[in-house]
Amino acid sequence: TGPMGGSINTAEVLDCVLFVGGDFTSIDGNSFANLAAYTTVGGWSNGNVNGCTSTYFAPITVNGPVNDLTIANGSLIVGGDFTQNGSMNALGGLSFYSATGWNSPTLDPSIPFTSVDHLNTTTANDLLIGSDNLIGYNFTTSSFIQGGCLGPVYIPANTGKIDALMKTEGYHSSTQLLYRSGNLVHALEAEVSLNGAVGIEFFFDQGGEINTLASYGSGAHFGYYVGGRFTNQLLGASRPSGWCYEYSYYGPSLDLTPNNGAIYKFVWNEGFPVELTSFDATLIDNQEVDLAWQTHTEHNSSHYDIERSTTGDENSFVKIGEVDAAGNSIEVINYKYTDRLNVSAKYIYYRLKIVDEDGSFEYSEIRVIKLNAEDVPEIKLYPNPAKDEITISATFAYEGATDIQILNLQGMIVKEINDQANNSFLTTTIDVSDLSSGIYFVKIVNGMNKNNRLVTKFQKAGL
Repeated sequence: TGPMGGSINTAEVLDCVLFVGGDFTSIDGNSFANLAAYTTVGGWSNGNVNGCTSTYFAPITVNGPVNDLTIANGSLIVGGDFTQNGSMNALGGLSFYSATGWNSPTLDPSIPFTSVDHLNTTTANDLLIGSDNLIGYNFTTSSFIQGGCLGPVYIPANTGKIDALMKTEGYHSSTQLLYRSGNLVHALEAEVSLNGAVGIEFFFDQGGEINTLASYGSGAHFGYYVGGRFTNQLLGASRPSGWCYEYSYYGPSLDLTPNNGAIYKFVWNEGFPVELTSFDATLIDNQEVDLAWQTHTEHNSSHYDIERSTTGDENSFVKIGEVDAAGNSIEVINYKYTDRLNVSAKYIYYRLKIVDEDGSFEYSEIRVIKLNAEDVPEIKLYPNPAKDEITISATFAYEGATDIQILNLQGMIVKEINDQANNSFLTTTIDVSDLSSGIYFVKIVNGMNKNNRLVTKFQKAGL
Protein backbone atom coordinates (compact mmCIF):
# COMPACT_ATOMS: atom_id res chain seq x y z
CA THR A 1 0.00 0.00 0.00
CA GLY A 2 0.86 3.68 -0.12
CA PRO A 3 0.93 6.11 2.83
CA MET A 4 -0.81 4.81 5.94
CA GLY A 5 -1.89 6.52 9.13
CA GLY A 6 -1.55 4.05 12.01
CA SER A 7 -0.93 0.32 12.20
CA ILE A 8 -2.55 -2.95 11.08
CA ASN A 9 -2.95 -5.53 13.86
CA THR A 10 -4.68 -8.41 12.09
CA ALA A 11 -5.94 -9.69 8.73
CA GLU A 12 -8.28 -12.42 7.47
CA VAL A 13 -9.68 -13.52 4.09
CA LEU A 14 -13.41 -14.20 3.66
CA ASP A 15 -14.92 -15.03 0.26
CA CYS A 16 -11.83 -13.74 -1.64
CA VAL A 17 -11.94 -10.43 0.27
CA LEU A 18 -9.00 -9.39 2.45
CA PHE A 19 -10.13 -7.69 5.65
CA VAL A 20 -7.58 -5.81 7.77
CA GLY A 21 -8.09 -4.42 11.24
CA GLY A 22 -6.01 -2.22 13.47
CA ASP A 23 -5.58 1.25 14.88
CA PHE A 24 -5.37 3.39 11.75
CA THR A 25 -7.07 6.38 10.16
CA SER A 26 -6.09 5.87 6.52
CA ILE A 27 -4.78 3.26 4.09
CA ASP A 28 -3.13 4.13 0.80
CA GLY A 29 -4.40 7.70 1.10
CA ASN A 30 -8.02 6.62 1.74
CA SER A 31 -9.79 7.72 4.92
CA PHE A 32 -10.60 4.27 6.34
CA ALA A 33 -10.51 3.96 10.11
CA ASN A 34 -9.75 0.74 12.04
CA LEU A 35 -11.31 -1.71 9.54
CA ALA A 36 -11.09 -1.95 5.74
CA ALA A 37 -11.43 -4.44 2.88
CA TYR A 38 -9.31 -5.08 -0.20
CA THR A 39 -9.93 -6.96 -3.45
CA THR A 40 -7.64 -7.29 -6.46
CA VAL A 41 -10.36 -5.83 -8.68
CA GLY A 42 -11.71 -2.99 -6.58
CA GLY A 43 -8.75 -2.12 -4.38
CA TRP A 44 -9.36 -0.72 -0.88
CA SER A 45 -12.91 -0.09 0.29
CA ASN A 46 -15.06 0.32 3.40
CA GLY A 47 -18.30 -1.00 1.88
CA ASN A 48 -20.05 -2.42 -1.18
CA VAL A 49 -17.34 -5.02 -1.81
CA ASN A 50 -17.68 -7.84 -4.35
CA GLY A 51 -16.44 -11.21 -3.10
CA CYS A 52 -16.21 -14.45 -5.09
CA THR A 53 -19.76 -15.52 -4.23
CA SER A 54 -21.42 -12.55 -2.49
CA THR A 55 -21.49 -8.76 -2.35
CA TYR A 56 -20.84 -7.10 1.01
CA PHE A 57 -23.02 -3.97 1.00
CA ALA A 58 -22.93 -2.94 4.67
CA PRO A 59 -20.40 -0.26 5.69
CA ILE A 60 -17.17 -1.87 6.92
CA THR A 61 -16.60 0.49 9.84
CA VAL A 62 -16.16 0.43 13.62
CA ASN A 63 -15.58 3.38 15.96
CA GLY A 64 -12.48 2.06 17.70
CA PRO A 65 -9.34 -0.06 17.23
CA VAL A 66 -9.66 -3.64 15.98
CA ASN A 67 -7.43 -6.06 17.90
CA ASP A 68 -8.19 -9.37 16.19
CA LEU A 69 -10.16 -10.98 13.33
CA THR A 70 -11.12 -14.58 12.68
CA ILE A 71 -13.56 -16.52 10.50
CA ALA A 72 -16.38 -18.54 12.09
CA ASN A 73 -19.97 -19.51 11.21
CA GLY A 74 -19.49 -18.08 7.69
CA SER A 75 -18.81 -14.60 9.06
CA LEU A 76 -15.92 -12.28 9.77
CA ILE A 77 -15.60 -12.05 13.56
CA VAL A 78 -14.34 -8.62 14.64
CA GLY A 79 -12.97 -7.98 18.14
CA GLY A 80 -11.52 -4.82 19.59
CA ASP A 81 -12.05 -1.65 21.60
CA PHE A 82 -15.18 -0.28 19.94
CA THR A 83 -18.84 0.22 20.81
CA GLN A 84 -20.35 0.79 17.36
CA ASN A 85 -20.07 -0.99 14.04
CA GLY A 86 -21.38 0.12 10.65
CA SER A 87 -25.06 -0.22 11.55
CA MET A 88 -25.59 -0.94 15.28
CA ASN A 89 -24.22 -0.86 18.80
CA ALA A 90 -21.44 -3.36 19.50
CA LEU A 91 -21.18 -3.64 23.27
CA GLY A 92 -18.16 -5.56 24.43
CA GLY A 93 -16.21 -4.82 21.25
CA LEU A 94 -17.52 -7.94 19.45
CA SER A 95 -19.36 -7.98 16.10
CA PHE A 96 -20.04 -10.37 13.22
CA TYR A 97 -19.90 -9.21 9.60
CA SER A 98 -21.20 -11.11 6.55
CA ALA A 99 -22.95 -10.55 3.21
CA THR A 100 -26.21 -9.99 5.15
CA GLY A 101 -24.67 -7.14 7.13
CA TRP A 102 -23.63 -6.65 10.75
CA ASN A 103 -24.77 -8.65 13.74
CA SER A 104 -23.84 -8.08 17.38
CA PRO A 105 -24.52 -10.75 20.01
CA THR A 106 -26.56 -9.95 23.11
CA LEU A 107 -24.22 -9.90 26.10
CA ASP A 108 -24.76 -12.11 29.11
CA PRO A 109 -24.81 -9.92 32.26
CA SER A 110 -23.20 -12.76 34.23
CA ILE A 111 -20.22 -12.83 31.83
CA PRO A 112 -19.30 -9.18 31.35
CA PHE A 113 -16.55 -7.85 29.09
CA THR A 114 -15.92 -4.43 27.58
CA SER A 115 -13.38 -5.23 24.86
CA VAL A 116 -11.88 -8.15 22.94
CA ASP A 117 -8.13 -8.67 22.66
CA HIS A 118 -7.92 -12.10 20.98
CA LEU A 119 -10.14 -14.44 18.94
CA ASN A 120 -9.90 -18.08 17.89
CA THR A 121 -12.22 -20.95 16.98
CA THR A 122 -12.82 -24.45 18.34
CA THR A 123 -15.26 -25.66 15.66
CA ALA A 124 -17.20 -23.96 12.87
CA ASN A 125 -19.92 -23.02 15.38
CA ASP A 126 -17.80 -22.26 18.44
CA LEU A 127 -15.75 -19.15 19.20
CA LEU A 128 -13.07 -18.42 21.81
CA ILE A 129 -12.84 -14.83 23.08
CA GLY A 130 -9.85 -13.47 24.97
CA SER A 131 -10.63 -10.50 27.18
CA ASP A 132 -10.22 -9.90 30.93
CA ASN A 133 -11.11 -13.61 31.11
CA LEU A 134 -11.51 -16.48 28.68
CA ILE A 135 -15.03 -16.67 27.23
CA GLY A 136 -16.68 -19.11 24.84
CA TYR A 137 -19.51 -18.36 22.41
CA ASN A 138 -21.76 -20.87 20.64
CA PHE A 139 -23.37 -19.68 17.40
CA THR A 140 -26.02 -22.40 17.43
CA THR A 141 -27.44 -21.36 20.81
CA SER A 142 -26.27 -17.71 20.59
CA SER A 143 -24.91 -18.04 24.11
CA PHE A 144 -21.76 -17.09 25.99
CA ILE A 145 -20.08 -19.77 28.11
CA GLN A 146 -17.73 -19.56 31.09
CA GLY A 147 -17.12 -22.28 33.65
CA GLY A 148 -18.77 -24.83 31.37
CA CYS A 149 -18.48 -26.85 28.17
CA LEU A 150 -18.16 -25.37 24.69
CA GLY A 151 -18.56 -28.55 22.66
CA PRO A 152 -15.65 -30.83 23.63
CA VAL A 153 -13.78 -27.95 25.26
CA TYR A 154 -14.15 -26.87 28.87
CA ILE A 155 -13.99 -23.09 29.39
CA PRO A 156 -12.60 -22.38 32.87
CA ALA A 157 -13.91 -19.53 35.00
CA ASN A 158 -11.69 -16.73 36.31
CA THR A 159 -8.70 -17.38 34.08
CA GLY A 160 -7.47 -13.82 34.36
CA LYS A 161 -6.57 -11.55 31.46
CA ILE A 162 -5.92 -13.47 28.24
CA ASP A 163 -2.66 -12.51 26.52
CA ALA A 164 -2.85 -15.00 23.62
CA LEU A 165 -5.22 -17.61 22.18
CA MET A 166 -3.62 -20.47 20.30
CA LYS A 167 -4.62 -23.53 18.34
CA THR A 168 -2.02 -26.21 17.59
CA GLU A 169 -2.01 -26.68 13.84
CA GLY A 170 0.12 -29.50 12.54
CA TYR A 171 0.51 -33.24 12.23
CA HIS A 172 -2.23 -34.40 14.58
CA SER A 173 -5.60 -35.08 12.98
CA SER A 174 -7.25 -33.03 15.70
CA THR A 175 -6.19 -29.81 17.36
CA GLN A 176 -5.47 -28.60 20.83
CA LEU A 177 -6.54 -25.20 22.14
CA LEU A 178 -4.40 -23.15 24.45
CA TYR A 179 -4.42 -19.78 26.11
CA ARG A 180 -1.70 -17.67 27.71
CA SER A 181 -2.25 -15.64 30.83
CA GLY A 182 0.91 -13.97 32.05
CA ASN A 183 3.82 -16.36 31.62
CA LEU A 184 1.71 -19.53 31.79
CA VAL A 185 0.26 -21.35 28.80
CA HIS A 186 -2.75 -23.54 29.61
CA ALA A 187 -4.29 -26.23 27.42
CA LEU A 188 -8.04 -26.58 27.24
CA GLU A 189 -9.36 -30.11 27.39
CA ALA A 190 -9.51 -31.07 23.71
CA GLU A 191 -8.91 -34.27 21.80
CA VAL A 192 -5.35 -34.71 20.56
CA SER A 193 -3.53 -37.73 19.18
CA LEU A 194 -1.87 -38.81 22.41
CA ASN A 195 -3.87 -41.12 24.70
CA GLY A 196 -7.20 -39.36 24.97
CA ALA A 197 -8.02 -35.87 26.17
CA VAL A 198 -5.24 -34.13 28.07
CA GLY A 199 -4.59 -30.88 29.82
CA ILE A 200 -1.11 -29.39 29.63
CA GLU A 201 0.37 -26.39 31.38
CA PHE A 202 3.62 -25.04 29.98
CA PHE A 203 5.66 -22.85 32.28
CA PHE A 204 8.97 -20.98 32.38
CA ASP A 205 11.94 -21.28 34.67
CA GLN A 206 13.18 -17.78 33.90
CA GLY A 207 10.19 -15.83 32.62
CA GLY A 208 9.30 -14.80 29.08
CA GLU A 209 6.21 -15.42 27.02
CA ILE A 210 4.73 -18.10 24.77
CA ASN A 211 2.56 -16.88 21.89
CA THR A 212 2.00 -19.89 19.66
CA LEU A 213 2.33 -23.67 19.56
CA ALA A 214 2.21 -26.19 16.75
CA SER A 215 2.14 -29.96 17.18
CA TYR A 216 4.35 -32.42 15.34
CA GLY A 217 4.98 -36.12 15.36
CA SER A 218 3.99 -39.58 14.20
CA GLY A 219 3.00 -42.59 16.26
CA ALA A 220 4.78 -42.53 19.59
CA HIS A 221 6.93 -39.55 18.64
CA PHE A 222 5.29 -36.21 19.19
CA GLY A 223 5.90 -32.78 20.64
CA TYR A 224 5.35 -29.07 20.12
CA TYR A 225 7.03 -26.20 18.37
CA VAL A 226 6.95 -23.35 20.88
CA GLY A 227 7.10 -19.75 19.70
CA GLY A 228 7.29 -16.58 21.72
CA ARG A 229 9.82 -14.28 23.33
CA PHE A 230 12.33 -16.25 25.38
CA THR A 231 15.93 -17.45 25.28
CA ASN A 232 17.31 -20.82 26.41
CA GLN A 233 14.36 -21.53 28.67
CA LEU A 234 13.48 -24.79 30.33
CA LEU A 235 9.88 -25.60 29.52
CA GLY A 236 7.82 -28.02 31.50
CA ALA A 237 4.43 -29.60 31.07
CA SER A 238 2.27 -30.94 33.87
CA ARG A 239 -1.31 -31.92 34.57
CA PRO A 240 -3.18 -28.97 36.10
CA SER A 241 -5.60 -29.78 38.87
CA GLY A 242 -9.08 -30.75 37.75
CA TRP A 243 -8.14 -32.57 34.55
CA CYS A 244 -9.43 -36.09 34.13
CA TYR A 245 -6.46 -37.51 32.23
CA GLU A 246 -2.89 -37.49 33.40
CA TYR A 247 0.07 -36.49 31.28
CA SER A 248 3.31 -35.03 32.54
CA TYR A 249 6.72 -34.24 31.16
CA TYR A 250 9.64 -32.07 32.13
CA GLY A 251 12.76 -31.39 30.13
CA PRO A 252 14.83 -28.71 28.43
CA SER A 253 13.45 -26.99 25.38
CA LEU A 254 15.29 -27.20 22.08
CA ASP A 255 16.16 -23.86 20.50
CA LEU A 256 15.49 -24.21 16.78
CA THR A 257 17.06 -20.83 15.99
CA PRO A 258 18.49 -17.97 18.04
CA ASN A 259 15.42 -16.08 19.21
CA ASN A 260 16.40 -12.43 18.91
CA GLY A 261 12.83 -11.26 18.46
CA ALA A 262 9.41 -12.75 19.04
CA ILE A 263 7.39 -15.44 17.25
CA TYR A 264 3.64 -14.97 17.15
CA LYS A 265 2.32 -17.66 14.81
CA PHE A 266 3.30 -20.92 13.15
CA VAL A 267 1.78 -21.79 9.77
CA TRP A 268 2.19 -25.23 8.22
CA ASN A 269 3.07 -25.39 4.55
CA GLU A 270 0.41 -27.71 3.14
CA GLY A 271 2.00 -27.81 -0.31
CA PHE A 272 5.25 -29.72 -0.75
CA PRO A 273 5.02 -32.57 1.83
CA VAL A 274 8.76 -33.22 2.08
CA GLU A 275 11.81 -31.06 2.72
CA LEU A 276 14.31 -32.80 0.44
CA THR A 277 17.81 -31.69 1.39
CA SER A 278 19.86 -33.84 -0.99
CA PHE A 279 19.47 -36.24 -3.91
CA ASP A 280 22.54 -37.90 -5.44
CA ALA A 281 23.21 -40.52 -8.13
CA THR A 282 26.51 -42.43 -8.27
CA LEU A 283 27.66 -44.82 -11.01
CA ILE A 284 29.25 -48.02 -9.70
CA ASP A 285 31.53 -49.97 -12.11
CA ASN A 286 29.38 -48.90 -15.05
CA GLN A 287 26.89 -51.60 -13.97
CA GLU A 288 24.60 -50.03 -11.39
CA VAL A 289 23.57 -46.63 -10.07
CA ASP A 290 23.21 -45.92 -6.34
CA LEU A 291 20.55 -43.33 -5.62
CA ALA A 292 20.58 -41.67 -2.21
CA TRP A 293 18.40 -38.89 -0.85
CA GLN A 294 17.88 -37.21 2.49
CA THR A 295 14.93 -35.42 4.09
CA HIS A 296 14.79 -33.12 7.10
CA THR A 297 11.00 -32.99 7.53
CA GLU A 298 8.10 -34.99 6.12
CA HIS A 299 4.39 -34.24 6.43
CA ASN A 300 1.89 -36.92 5.37
CA SER A 301 4.35 -38.39 2.87
CA SER A 302 3.35 -41.76 1.38
CA HIS A 303 6.19 -43.03 -0.81
CA TYR A 304 8.87 -42.18 -3.37
CA ASP A 305 8.63 -43.37 -6.97
CA ILE A 306 12.04 -43.71 -8.60
CA GLU A 307 11.78 -42.70 -12.26
CA ARG A 308 14.33 -43.13 -15.06
CA SER A 309 14.77 -41.85 -18.61
CA THR A 310 17.39 -42.29 -21.32
CA THR A 311 16.56 -38.99 -23.06
CA GLY A 312 15.67 -36.60 -20.23
CA ASP A 313 12.44 -35.52 -21.94
CA GLU A 314 9.64 -34.66 -19.49
CA ASN A 315 7.32 -37.38 -20.79
CA SER A 316 9.94 -40.09 -21.16
CA PHE A 317 10.42 -40.97 -17.48
CA VAL A 318 9.17 -44.38 -16.32
CA LYS A 319 8.84 -45.78 -12.83
CA ILE A 320 11.49 -48.39 -11.97
CA GLY A 321 10.99 -48.68 -8.20
CA GLU A 322 9.25 -47.47 -5.08
CA VAL A 323 10.41 -46.72 -1.52
CA ASP A 324 8.07 -46.19 1.42
CA ALA A 325 8.24 -42.76 3.06
CA ALA A 326 8.35 -41.98 6.78
CA GLY A 327 4.93 -40.33 6.81
CA ASN A 328 5.52 -37.63 9.43
CA SER A 329 8.94 -36.72 10.75
CA ILE A 330 11.10 -33.80 11.80
CA GLU A 331 14.30 -35.86 11.93
CA VAL A 332 16.93 -36.43 9.26
CA ILE A 333 16.08 -39.57 7.28
CA ASN A 334 18.32 -41.19 4.66
CA TYR A 335 16.92 -43.26 1.78
CA LYS A 336 18.66 -45.47 -0.79
CA TYR A 337 17.78 -47.29 -3.98
CA THR A 338 20.04 -49.23 -6.37
CA ASP A 339 19.29 -49.40 -10.09
CA ARG A 340 21.00 -52.40 -11.68
CA LEU A 341 21.41 -51.21 -15.23
CA ASN A 342 19.63 -53.08 -17.97
CA VAL A 343 19.50 -50.32 -20.58
CA SER A 344 21.78 -49.30 -23.43
CA ALA A 345 22.29 -45.55 -23.42
CA LYS A 346 24.97 -42.92 -23.18
CA TYR A 347 23.15 -40.95 -20.47
CA ILE A 348 20.62 -42.00 -17.85
CA TYR A 349 18.39 -39.47 -16.10
CA TYR A 350 16.80 -39.99 -12.68
CA ARG A 351 14.20 -38.14 -10.66
CA LEU A 352 12.06 -38.77 -7.57
CA LYS A 353 8.29 -38.53 -7.57
CA ILE A 354 7.42 -37.54 -3.98
CA VAL A 355 3.87 -38.73 -3.32
CA ASP A 356 1.68 -37.42 -0.49
CA GLU A 357 -0.92 -39.55 1.34
CA ASP A 358 -3.73 -37.78 -0.53
CA GLY A 359 -2.19 -38.71 -3.89
CA SER A 360 -0.71 -35.30 -4.67
CA PHE A 361 2.94 -35.28 -5.70
CA GLU A 362 5.98 -33.18 -6.58
CA TYR A 363 9.12 -34.02 -8.54
CA SER A 364 12.71 -33.65 -7.39
CA GLU A 365 15.45 -32.19 -9.51
CA ILE A 366 16.87 -34.47 -12.22
CA ARG A 367 20.19 -36.23 -11.77
CA VAL A 368 22.22 -37.36 -14.82
CA ILE A 369 24.60 -40.29 -15.11
CA LYS A 370 27.03 -40.53 -18.05
CA LEU A 371 27.93 -44.11 -18.89
CA ASN A 372 31.46 -44.88 -20.12
CA ALA A 373 32.84 -41.76 -18.46
CA GLU A 374 36.16 -42.20 -20.24
CA ASP A 375 34.57 -41.03 -23.51
CA VAL A 376 35.77 -37.82 -25.16
CA PRO A 377 34.33 -34.73 -23.41
CA GLU A 378 31.42 -33.00 -25.14
CA ILE A 379 29.86 -29.54 -24.98
CA LYS A 380 26.52 -28.14 -26.17
CA LEU A 381 25.52 -24.47 -26.13
CA TYR A 382 22.12 -22.98 -26.98
CA PRO A 383 20.55 -20.80 -28.20
CA ASN A 384 23.09 -19.58 -30.71
CA PRO A 385 22.85 -16.70 -31.55
CA ALA A 386 21.78 -15.65 -28.01
CA LYS A 387 20.20 -12.45 -26.79
CA ASP A 388 19.71 -12.69 -23.01
CA GLU A 389 21.15 -15.99 -21.78
CA ILE A 390 22.90 -19.16 -22.88
CA THR A 391 22.56 -22.71 -21.54
CA ILE A 392 25.63 -24.93 -21.51
CA SER A 393 25.57 -28.74 -21.21
CA ALA A 394 28.93 -30.47 -20.95
CA THR A 395 30.33 -33.89 -20.08
CA PHE A 396 33.81 -34.66 -18.79
CA ALA A 397 35.97 -37.60 -17.85
CA TYR A 398 35.99 -36.25 -14.28
CA GLU A 399 33.64 -34.56 -11.85
CA GLY A 400 34.23 -31.71 -9.43
CA ALA A 401 34.91 -27.99 -9.56
CA THR A 402 34.51 -26.43 -12.98
CA ASP A 403 35.55 -22.98 -14.17
CA ILE A 404 33.56 -21.38 -17.03
CA GLN A 405 35.07 -18.39 -18.83
CA ILE A 406 33.57 -16.21 -21.57
CA LEU A 407 36.21 -14.42 -23.66
CA ASN A 408 35.95 -11.81 -26.39
CA LEU A 409 37.86 -12.00 -29.68
CA GLN A 410 40.81 -10.22 -28.07
CA GLY A 411 41.16 -13.06 -25.56
CA MET A 412 40.00 -10.95 -22.60
CA ILE A 413 37.81 -12.66 -19.96
CA VAL A 414 34.51 -10.74 -19.81
CA LYS A 415 32.62 -13.16 -17.52
CA GLU A 416 33.68 -16.03 -15.27
CA ILE A 417 31.50 -18.52 -13.37
CA ASN A 418 32.44 -21.29 -10.96
CA ASP A 419 30.24 -24.41 -11.02
CA GLN A 420 30.30 -28.09 -10.14
CA ALA A 421 30.21 -31.11 -12.47
CA ASN A 422 27.97 -33.80 -11.01
CA ASN A 423 28.68 -37.34 -12.14
CA SER A 424 30.83 -35.95 -14.97
CA PHE A 425 27.90 -33.85 -16.18
CA LEU A 426 27.39 -30.08 -16.03
CA THR A 427 24.45 -27.95 -17.06
CA THR A 428 24.14 -24.25 -16.28
CA THR A 429 22.50 -21.09 -17.59
CA ILE A 430 24.47 -17.84 -17.89
CA ASP A 431 23.12 -14.31 -18.26
CA VAL A 432 24.74 -12.61 -21.29
CA SER A 433 22.30 -9.71 -21.62
CA ASP A 434 25.01 -7.27 -20.49
CA LEU A 435 27.46 -8.27 -23.26
CA SER A 436 27.86 -6.26 -26.43
CA SER A 437 26.87 -7.90 -29.71
CA GLY A 438 29.60 -9.97 -31.35
CA ILE A 439 31.41 -13.31 -31.26
CA TYR A 440 32.51 -14.82 -27.92
CA PHE A 441 34.39 -17.96 -26.91
CA VAL A 442 33.37 -20.17 -23.98
CA LYS A 443 36.14 -22.10 -22.24
CA ILE A 444 35.34 -24.70 -19.57
CA VAL A 445 38.09 -26.16 -17.40
CA ASN A 446 37.13 -29.18 -15.31
CA GLY A 447 39.10 -30.32 -12.26
CA MET A 448 42.74 -29.71 -11.46
CA ASN A 449 43.91 -30.86 -14.90
CA LYS A 450 43.89 -27.74 -17.08
CA ASN A 451 44.16 -29.94 -20.17
CA ASN A 452 40.72 -31.33 -19.37
CA ARG A 453 38.92 -28.41 -21.01
CA LEU A 454 36.28 -27.64 -23.61
CA VAL A 455 36.00 -24.67 -25.95
CA THR A 456 33.12 -23.47 -28.08
CA LYS A 457 31.84 -20.13 -29.33
CA PHE A 458 28.55 -18.26 -29.72
CA GLN A 459 27.23 -15.07 -31.20
CA LYS A 460 25.69 -12.41 -28.97
CA ALA A 461 22.79 -10.90 -30.89
CA GLY A 462 22.04 -7.18 -30.78
CA LEU A 463 18.94 -5.61 -29.22
